Amino acid sequence: MKNFNSIGIVITCLFHSFCFSQLESKIDQELEQLYRDTNFSGIIHVQEGKDTLYSKTFGFRNFEEKTPIDRNTGFNIGSMNKMFTVVAAVQIMDKYDISLEDTIMDALPKELKGIGLETITYKQLMTHTSGLGDYLTHPDYYQHLESYLDMRSFYKPEFFRLVSKPGTKFQYSNSGVLLLGILLEQLEQEDYYNLIQYYVFDKAEMNRTGFYTSLEIIENRAVGYYIENNKIISNHYAHSIKGTPAGGSYSTVNDLLKFFRCLTNGTLVNKELLAMMTEPIIKNPRSRRQSSYVGLIFSVDQENKNFGHSGGAPGISCYSRYFPKKEMTILILQNYGSSRSTRKVVENILRPWE
Repeated sequence: MKNFNSIGIVITCLFHSFCFSQLESKIDQELEQLYRDTNFSGIIHVQEGKDTLYSKTFGFRNFEEKTPIDRNTGFNIGSMNKMFTVVAAVQIMDKYDISLEDTIMDALPKELKGIGLETITYKQLMTHTSGLGDYLTHPDYYQHLESYLDMRSFYKPEFFRLVSKPGTKFQYSNSGVLLLGILLEQLEQEDYYNLIQYYVFDKAEMNRTGFYTSLEIIENRAVGYYIENNKIISNHYAHSIKGTPAGGSYSTVNDLLKFFRCLTNGTLVNKELLAMMTEPIIKNPRSRRQSSYVGLIFSVDQENKNFGHSGGAPGISCYSRYFPKKEMTILILQNYGSSRSTRKVVENILRPWE
C-alpha cells in the first residue's frame, strides 16, 4: 500500500494539466499499477448527476473463479449501512414526535433495563457520545457468529456495557448504533430488517441491497478476502452470519447512487430531517482533516460541504461521499484492499472540483 500517497499526488497534478479524456487514461495507468502492486479488488465510481465521471473495476468478486466485478456486484459495505439505520430512525422518531434530546428509557426492552442505559439520549446514540463501547470486541460475540440471524439474539446486557458517562466524550460505538436499531424495533413493534426494507430500500428502489446471510446464494455477490498468516483467505468466518444496524448489509454502486439521490431529493426524508442529519455537530477526532465532523451518524466535511460514511473490516473496505452542490457521489467498494489508502486517492482525484 506504500504507493497510494504518491499515486494521489500524481493524480492531483494530472487534473491541472490534461483534459478529462487524457486524465482518465493517466488515472487508469496509476490504478492499474496499484492493482498489480497490491491486488486491490473492487470498484471506484465517481458520478455527477446523471453523468459518470469515472468508473473502473479491478480484481474479481470471487478469487477462485476469477469472476469480474461490475456496477451491480453486491459488496458487504460494513459500517456504511449505519446510514440506513439513521435514515429510518429520523423518520420513525418524526412519526412518534420523539426529539433528539429525549432519553431512550421508554423504548428500552426489558432485557436491557436496569443496566444504566436509561439516561442516554437518541442524539448521543447517533453522535457516538452515548458512553457505550463496541460489542464486536466482546469475547462472546465471536463464539456465536453463526447464531445471529435475528435482532433478538443481540438483546444481551453484556453487549451494552457503559465505558464512560453518557454525553461526556466521543467514542465510536457499534453498540450504540446496534442499540438504536433495537429501539426502532420497540417503537414500531416490527423487525429491524423489515423496517429498513420499508423506510429505506423500498422507497429508494434499492432492489440489490439487503441484509443477506452468508449462507444464502446471492447472484453477483462479492466474496471478501483478507490476509492471515501471509495467506489470502475469505472472510466467511470473520463476521456474524447476518449484518446488524451497525454494519454488514450488502449493496451495489447502482443502489448506493439511488440512496444518495433519494436521500437528497425528498424521497426518503424532507429537507429539515436531512439538514438535521448532516449538520456538523462534533469534531471528528478520528480524522486528520480539521473540517471533519460527525453529524447524526454521517461523517460531514464542513469545509467542502460533503457527507457520507465508510466501512472497514476483514475483507470489507468501502467509502462513500456525496457533494450536494455538485450532485456528485464518490463510491469505493472493495472486497480486498485498504479503504484508508484508497480514500486518499479518491480525495485527491476530487480535490480540483471541490
